[in-house]
Amino acid sequence: MLGFAAFIYSVGHYTLRKELVFEQIGTTAPPPDAIEDTTESAAKYKSSALTPDIAAQYIGRVLNHMESKRPYLNPDLRLSELAEELNIPKHQLSQVINQKLELNFFDFVNQYRVELAKQQLTDDRLAHVTIQGIAMESGFSNKASFNRIFKKFTDLTPSAYIKQHKMREMSNTL
Repeated sequence: MLGFAAFIYSVGHYTLRKELVFEQIGTTAPPPDAIEDTTESAAKYKSSALTPDIAAQYIGRVLNHMESKRPYLNPDLRLSELAEELNIPKHQLSQVINQKLELNFFDFVNQYRVELAKQQLTDDRLAHVTIQGIAMESGFSNKASFNRIFKKFTDLTPSAYIKQHKMREMSNTL
């Protein structure tokens, strides 16, 4: 739970950090096309009509929706489905996730899934549940993709993560 809260905090902090820098110097954030950015993302969205204010509203709605409704539990979740749930144009939702969170849609969704899996893997009340069961309960469609994605985000396999957690618990009790 603590890891998940840290993830949400860091996403919110990162999103707001850019706005706060401009507030501190007494100006408002310049429009996206006024900032020279050589990234692929900037070039891709150069002609976008999405304003920084609307982007900030969208990111808030997205993060709140992910936290409260947990659509990531659906292994078949697609960008178009999430956009429809939020009543946000699909291309603008994609832009917000790419630019504000610096993630693609699948990594964005999988971060939530991995955080939930981490909580469940270390919950003593769920010790009877298999790793595959936890993978399915976290929104993954199969154990192979769960293992690959879990390792991508944690640098550990789920089994190694459990062992590491148990070792930490033992060292904390000594």
